[in-house]
Amino acid sequence: KVGIDGWVNSHQEAQGLYNELKTYGLSLESMTEDIFTTLWEDRPSMPQTPVFILGEELTGASCTEKINRIREAISKNGASAIILSALDEIAWTLNLRGDDVHCNPVFISYLLISEEGYTLYILEEKITDEVRSYLKEHRVEIKTYPSLAEDIRTFKEKHRGVLQISPLTNEALYNLSSTYADAIVVPSPVALMKAVKNEIEQAGFRKAMERDGVALVKF
Repeated sequence: KVGIDGWVNSHQEAQGLYNELKTYGLSLESMTEDIFTTLWEDRPSMPQTPVFILGEELTGASCTEKINRIREAISKNGASAIILSALDEIAWTLNLRGDDVHCNPVFISYLLISEEGYTLYILEEKITDEVRSYLKEHRVEIKTYPSLAEDIRTFKEKHRGVLQISPLTNEALYNLSSTYADAIVVPSPVALMKAVKNEIEQAGFRKAMERDGVALVKF
């Protein structure tokens, strides 16, 4: 048996690994328990740097507008809910930014969008009063990061309809979703939405390239 951390490896990766191992008579075990909790002494905690708001003067569209577009897109697949796990997609959707990944303005989290409401799963320490008020204004509920697993286990009790997940979602979340929800595996619509820049985003790119050009010339 070959064991992997189900919360780290994507479903797509796990499927490829499963098929490869199978040809050698090996099986794949996706672990959901964090074994490093007991193995790793003095393990660093998850980043707790506060997230911050990126205003509409820079994004060109509100958080609510983007969520409505996502809901419309998933409905075409017959889904009424979606889990976003790609950090750049969550940051784009909510117009929030963070500092959890070096050279990437993202923050560790999950985002559940459904007909019943929207939930951001994140460490509470990362949410300032300003961001809390902002999310409340856009009807986004805040829950602790680990509570997503429990909410998926009770998905059918609280939500109606089909849950859409991406093949890039981690294997543990895929297994939970396929067990406790009527789930379909379809690529997230957010990647394509991000790829098409509105006029304000295009202007931002041009300003960034001007600043980068000046920095390069000075260098």
